[in-house]
Amino acid sequence: MGIIDNVYPTGVPVQKSNVISDDKTGKRRNMASVDDVRNSDLSGQTAGIYVRAVQQFYDLDTNDTTTPDDGDSCIIDYAGNRFKKIDLGGGSIDKAANYDWTGQHTFTKVLEVNPAIGTTDQGFAIVQEPSGTSTSSAYHAYNSIAVDNDDADTDGLTGANIAFSVTHNFGGSNTKGARIGNYTRVNLTAPTNSSNLAKEYVGVSGYCVALSDDGGTDLTTGARGSIFGANFVASVAPSIPNLFGVIGGEVNILLRAGSSSQRKIGWQIVAGADDAVQGATWDAALSISSQTGAVGWKDGIVFGNANGQFPMNSNGTILRATSGNATRGIDFASVTFSGTAFRSPGFSVGATGNINVGSSGSTNGTISFANATSGSVSLTPVSGALGSSVLSLPAKTGTLATTSDIRERLAGARTYYVRGDGSDSNNGLANTSGGAFLTIQKAIDVIVGTLDFSGFAVTIQIGDATYTGGAVFNGPWDGGGTLTIQGNSSTPSNVVISTTSASCFRNSGVLPGVLTVKDLEMRTTTSGSGIFNEGVGRIQYSNVIFGACATAHVNAAAKSAKITANGNYTINGNSPYHLLSLRGEIDISARTVTISGSPAFSAAFASALRLGYIGAEANTFSGSATGARYVVNTNAVLYTGGGGSTYLPGDSAGSAATGGLYA
Repeated sequence: MGIIDNVYPTGVPVQKSNVISDDKTGKRRNMASVDDVRNSDLSGQTAGIYVRAVQQFYDLDTNDTTTPDDGDSCIIDYAGNRFKKIDLGGGSIDKAANYDWTGQHTFTKVLEVNPAIGTTDQGFAIVQEPSGTSTSSAYHAYNSIAVDNDDADTDGLTGANIAFSVTHNFGGSNTKGARIGNYTRVNLTAPTNSSNLAKEYVGVSGYCVALSDDGGTDLTTGARGSIFGANFVASVAPSIPNLFGVIGGEVNILLRAGSSSQRKIGWQIVAGADDAVQGATWDAALSISSQTGAVGWKDGIVFGNANGQFPMNSNGTILRATSGNATRGIDFASVTFSGTAFRSPGFSVGATGNINVGSSGSTNGTISFANATSGSVSLTPVSGALGSSVLSLPAKTGTLATTSDIRERLAGARTYYVRGDGSDSNNGLANTSGGAFLTIQKAIDVIVGTLDFSGFAVTIQIGDATYTGGAVFNGPWDGGGTLTIQGNSSTPSNVVISTTSASCFRNSGVLPGVLTVKDLEMRTTTSGSGIFNEGVGRIQYSNVIFGACATAHVNAAAKSAKITANGNYTINGNSPYHLLSLRGEIDISARTVTISGSPAFSAAFASALRLGYIGAEANTFSGSATGARYVVNTNAVLYTGGGGSTYLPGDSAGSAATGGLYA
């Protein structure tokens, strides 16, 4: 009710504003002595009294009018009220008395609560309904046990000193049901205030704080004091057989149907924001060990079905690091293995680092060597294997001997050089006659056959010269990334690819990334296109010159073949077609196309056939050409964005037939 319980002036004036009414029903009155009680009118003091001189608690008994005052078990006040002694300072409280403490009480001795034997009655129950506002800046405890200034000498104990202990002994022929020594439950029954910033709710919290050192002198043999936030022990006495399980701790997660949560974590280990120092010898988020003399663990960490089913979802990952940097992934360098260091179906790493691939009875196994840039690799079939035929080495001799057989994983962008005075015996990594390749095809073979792009960009830089050999892609390069073939950006005509009966650039396989051709001139005779894509993937070009070509300048001839102009370019040579899409896709939208020398297109400037597609909207065509402007048939589409019938270069009208659409 206020900040003062009782006021008894003894000659010293007391301001009336400082005096409040006695809370006789809610607070036990503190009396100095037995005589103090006898000389006071304590009528209505139903909360009882405490007599300091005898350190005893008394309750008002309004039904008793006969018991005499003996100064101990019964005291009678000035108004004749009888107060009976209760032993709350020591001894025990009989549950049958059903004491209900609604006020604040002080116990100076051991308090024992003894429910009736042979019942399942509660021994002690605290029922509270807190409300109002707390001004505490730290934790606010509704119930608190404080052991202050513990300076006791208990060095002879075999165990620890305990601030709060719960012991639950059970067993016998009549015992049924599970037992829990200490149960804590926190229920969120309704949404909390929207301004509540501490929306974190914990069932059990252990907090051990070092506010002083413990006499340690160094971080080796002189280290002293260990701080544990929590400690769980599951112990079985000697010669106790046939238990089902002994588990140190279990965490159960129950996110029931219809609920949702951003995070679902079985056990979370978090370094606090103020964690600024690593352990001098051991520093681990999770440490598993055994004390001296222990039998040792059979398995360190197990993902299994001990409780009914395998714990992982079929789309889950057993061990995963989401992001960050570390020196090592898994380090077993200090462990001696008698079996395998790592094992999965069809793959294992032996105790000394030997790699075994392929399950028993399988017909093949595959090993990808990465980052091996020098030395040699030896593969030895195990006893009973298929001998040398166990190795499958495409485009090789059947033996793995030198680093040329190892696929290199790139750690950054890579450039290979091709020059008219180079040699295909070089490694292509230097822009000199003694370092560059002679042919573009050699550069492509090395790139496709020996590299893992690892997501990086690879460039083939072609020097000024005329090259009579083109480039053919029959298979993909490895590791994603992009590949660029480029010549002279300021003078593309200085780098000329001139082929006979072949295309300058041809893809017949699968491109795993974008292939870019730029800064050069393309010519073909007898047959062949400048750029021919009959495989899968996209080729893009810019700043190129299309000279005379026997088949087409740009030719897409498969439903997954795409060719795109990603920059401006020039046409200065004749061809049956400039753009030819036979089931493929060509896009030259929003570009400037410079036409020099009025080239002739004997079939059409642009032709889309057999479900082919050409997108050619919003272009600027500078110069003139002869021949039909377009031919579209067999359900193909040539889209100009409404450019009109005379939009494309040529001197004769285009045509559309058999489902072809010109728009």
